[in-house]
Amino acid sequence: MDLDSKCDAWPLPGIEEDESFTFTCDMFFIRINVDLIQVRNGLDDEIEPDDLETRFVNSTWYVQRELLMNNETSRTIVREKLVELGVPVEGFMVERILNCASSMAGDCVYSGNRVMGMCVSLSAFVDESSEFDVMEDDDEDGEMGASRSAIERLEVVEVEESVKQCAICLEDMVGGSRATRMPCLHLYHGVCIASWLEKSKLCPLCRSEITQL
Repeated sequence: MDLDSKCDAWPLPGIEEDESFTFTCDMFFIRINVDLIQVRNGLDDEIEPDDLETRFVNSTWYVQRELLMNNETSRTIVREKLVELGVPVEGFMVERILNCASSMAGDCVYSGNRVMGMCVSLSAFVDESSEFDVMEDDDEDGEMGASRSAIERLEVVEVEESVKQCAICLEDMVGGSRATRMPCLHLYHGVCIASWLEKSKLCPLCRSEITQL
């Protein structure tokens, strides 16, 4: 039986800006579909169909375009996202996603698009010693974002003069204005972090999970 992991990435047409959030920088909207296939009796040559159990994970991800175009940040960001979804990451997976992003960014077809869409399909094999069951703690509907109640419980504070920039939209945070503070103490514009947390439970800067702090 073929136990090679697979990864494909291609442009996702028809993606428009989220009407509930105005992006102030160019973004990628990435839809990720993952098949995690657990081999109950280990990864060997005697695998039968009954030895396999598949877990399906779906996620949507908004990420700043410049972060995927930056050689210093791109591989780390993609790798961390895949690890968050429980994927045993291989180098070729990261490269295919980044190659698709680079190709789209340089294609005149997408010139002027504030948001570019991409679809990623992954399948990976894990043995029974891996933390396969961790994904079972997610909501039954497969959403990876924080709950509305968790977002609404976040503290709203006054921005001090020393705070320079919201790390999501990259716009200045004006001293004396209101901002939302994550449990890890990082500050963001309220609308920025609310939109982010609807799609991910992790702080954009330190990757701390909102529900574990």
